[in-house]
Amino acid sequence: MKIRNGVISTVVCDEFLVIATREARPFCSSRYTQLNSSGRLIWESVERGEPIEEIISALQKRFPTVADKIAKDVRTFCASMMEKGFLCEDTNNDG
Repeated sequence: MKIRNGVISTVVCDEFLVIATREARPFCSSRYTQLNSSGRLIWESVERGEPIEEIISALQKRFPTVADKIAKDVRTFCASMMEKGFLCEDTNNDG
C-alpha cells in the first residue's frame, strides 16, 4: 500500500487534508478528504513507507487501552482510503 502519485497532504486552518491533484483525480472519488487525528497518524506512517503491520504495532504500543480495536480500525481506514483512490497497491518489486 502506498499513497497514489499526485495525492498530497497539507494542513489548512488546523485541518489535515489529503488532496488529489490533477494527476490523481481520475482515480479518486473526491478532490480531497479531511482526516481526524487518528487518520492523520496512520496517513503520516504510510507517507514514511511503514508497512501496515508496523503501523498497527506502533499504535497499539502508543494507545494500549484500545489496542484490541486498533488493527481493525487501521485496516478499515486503509481500505476506505484505497476505495476512495487516495491509496493504492504498492506494485514496486524492488525488494
